[in-house]
Amino acid sequence: MTQDNVSPRDIARSLPGILRRFPAIAKGYYYYSVKNENKDLTLGTLVDRNAEKYGHRPAILFEDRSITWREFNGWANRIAGFLKTEGLIRGDTIAVFLENRPELLAVVAGAAKVGVACAMLNTSQKGRVLEHSINLVSPKMVVVGEELVEAFDGVKADIRTSHPNPFLFLADTNTMNIFGDAPEGYVNMAAKVSAQIEQIVLDSRQGRVRLSGGGQARHADKAVQLVDRAVGVDPDVVLGHPRAVAQCGIALVAGAGVNLV
Repeated sequence: MTQDNVSPRDIARSLPGILRRFPAIAKGYYYYSVKNENKDLTLGTLVDRNAEKYGHRPAILFEDRSITWREFNGWANRIAGFLKTEGLIRGDTIAVFLENRPELLAVVAGAAKVGVACAMLNTSQKGRVLEHSINLVSPKMVVVGEELVEAFDGVKADIRTSHPNPFLFLADTNTMNIFGDAPEGYVNMAAKVSAQIEQIVLDSRQGRVRLSGGGQARHADKAVQLVDRAVGVDPDVVLGHPRAVAQCGIALVAGAGVNLV
């Protein structure tokens, strides 16, 4: 098969793989098409389900790190618990200023469990452009990776937020085990998250483990939004849980892992 020519034989050869993936693909379309806005079907609940069904499978592969679905779900639950203790509730937004690494996915999954949306900032932004992008979404808190602290410090004093300790630091390392030292003016998020007891209860009606407490996310909630000063908050990149699940694809609905590169 060449790039420009696809023969019937090529199509036939690809069919077994498509058929094997069809149940997961169909399930993904079902999740996307659900119309009940109050349905308990979110990124967080899908991570829960994968932790139960595929607990020992890798959820994330990154450099020399391999994180199973069970480990990832526990991590997300602790992040969700931390956000709740900080007073965040369903409908709030946090800004996320992290490069592509497992901590990014964990923050998004943890926030999703309590209905908090993540505004994903363009990591190439600096100065007034970055300041504008953050203030555009009025975040309660801002998660800043060590790799981007220098850029964020340039606008930190001009960020508008009502939280008493709004700036969260994540070291540029495996923060599940190594917390690093937060600079002055930042809360060490990894240290705080590690202190959280993963409070879980068994939902007897659906038979799965869920984060305890109120404020659970719902199907219609905003999950992720991408922010860039050039376009503001573009409707095409504001993802509710249905679109976010569709974007994540088979990794969520079939328990496949994500290889971060």
